[in-house]
Amino acid sequence: MRKRIISLLIAACMVLTMVPVTASAQEGTESIVIGQSAGTPEKEELPVGASAPLECVCDTRCTEGAINSQCPVCSAEGVVLEEVCLGEPAPSTRWTYDPQAHTLTSDDHITLYNVTDDGSGNLTINGNREISLSTLDLTGGISDREGNRYVLTAIGYRAFQSSKLTSVVFPDTLTNIGGEAFQSSSLNSVNFPKSLRAIEMNAFGSCGLLTSVTIPSGVSLDSYIFTFCRNLSTVTVEEGVTSIPDGMFSNCGALKPSTGRKTIPSPKSEREPLREPL
Repeated sequence: MRKRIISLLIAACMVLTMVPVTASAQEGTESIVIGQSAGTPEKEELPVGASAPLECVCDTRCTEGAINSQCPVCSAEGVVLEEVCLGEPAPSTRWTYDPQAHTLTSDDHITLYNVTDDGSGNLTINGNREISLSTLDLTGGISDREGNRYVLTAIGYRAFQSSKLTSVVFPDTLTNIGGEAFQSSSLNSVNFPKSLRAIEMNAFGSCGLLTSVTIPSGVSLDSYIFTFCRNLSTVTVEEGVTSIPDGMFSNCGALKPSTGRKTIPSPKSEREPLREPL
């Protein structure tokens, strides 16, 4: 009898120790992998010889008409650019270029004519003497209807000669202003972008309403640029301008001989002076 009681007690203890293990196995609420800490997944390693996934390297968002050929993702065949390109959206297009008609048309329906492309996406605005606007903002993105992008780099020879423009906002891509580009126009002030590299002869000659101008550093200056600007009284010359060409301010009666940070010679020149346009 005594042995039987002991046997029953041992059997009961064995049953009790088996209950939690059975319940855990049935519920399946947690699995533990030997040799790995709970909650820390094992790092997946690339197979031997496999390369890392390609990543987009674009700074500007690609479009069907302008794909970054240096990007291994966007330049791949069959990709959906909207899904894979990580570049920032390009500035909103304010101007549309028509390479067949050679025109630039803004979102607010301003059209400039005789606009040429050098084949590399650099545009030059040529003759627009008949423009009737008083203000012109040339900043903003430029693209054609195919999505190809362009930049305005030059104002050509006599582009706005004798126009009624009183003010012009130049883009920070402009590098050259051609000869007589704004001659005899109605400009009253000029602010040049730091990108500008050259201003050609008589570009602003005979602008009778022009009163102030700032000459930026790093610009190649030609003669007679502001000749016959009779009301020009304030000229600021930035550091880095090493010389003022002969006759640049000839016949500018309101301009003092010294102004800004550089000495401006009196309006005299050894070269034959230009005659004021009729």
